[in-house]
Amino acid sequence: MTGNVNSSALWWIDGKIICADDLEKRWNRCQMVKPKHDPDNLPSAFSSFRSVVPQDYKSRSADYHDHALNYATALYSTKHSGYCLFAQLPSGYDHGSAIPSGSAMPTRPMDGILIADPFSSGVHIFAEDSSVIKQGINYGTYSAIPRNI
Repeated sequence: MTGNVNSSALWWIDGKIICADDLEKRWNRCQMVKPKHDPDNLPSAFSSFRSVVPQDYKSRSADYHDHALNYATALYSTKHSGYCLFAQLPSGYDHGSAIPSGSAMPTRPMDGILIADPFSSGVHIFAEDSSVIKQGINYGTYSAIPRNI
């Protein structure tokens, strides 16, 4: 493992034990940043809202992954019928940015990262705000999954 992650079972999901070691190996083999979430592709406009990951994500991906594995909340999204992990970023980490529909450049920072489909080969990452996650939990769009550790 690249960092200081507790390698014991983190979650029990769909009858499977999810361990940090397995996730980290999977994530290191994947291209986790989709083009629309890549800050290297700015300026570029899209027809819908999007976010870009922190500028230093590619050079510090192991740090971001370790942080997510240690501190993320696992969620089930009823909107997307799938799992995700959300981790608020502490000081010392760059933050991603929000880009409104039709805009080519970011307009505001976002305080966390969301790893969509973290337990599958379709895993990908983007910036997200903790306020959006809290609102989703309150409205039932997200259900938190307790950690086993």
